[in-house]
Amino acid sequence: MPCGFGLRLAAQPRKRWTTRAEVTLRLALLCEAIRRDPNRDWSVATMAQLAHLSRAHFCREFGILMGESPSRFVRRVRIEAYTKKISEGKTRQQAAWTSGYSCARAARRAKARI
Repeated sequence: MPCGFGLRLAAQPRKRWTTRAEVTLRLALLCEAIRRDPNRDWSVATMAQLAHLSRAHFCREFGILMGESPSRFVRRVRIEAYTKKISEGKTRQQAAWTSGYSCARAARRAKARI
């Protein structure tokens, strides 16, 4: 004799699960967006929302796929953008502002931490 529990499960709409390939694509697109605009506010909550994942799931998947935490990745991308802008001839202050730092001193401190 079947129980009612199985009938309730069958009556609910089927839940669509995200595949590893979908998560990988979302994270690749997010990483590209971070590289294009390092000046934007890239908090973990913002990145998770853009990737359509919970914060915990986002951090776990990002660490597995990228080999570093989301905040460390953003910091590294910003430092790379800062260094590139300086090599292009921009002043340290201009490079810092366009790379997501409030001032050249903050960019130098972040660069020293990496």
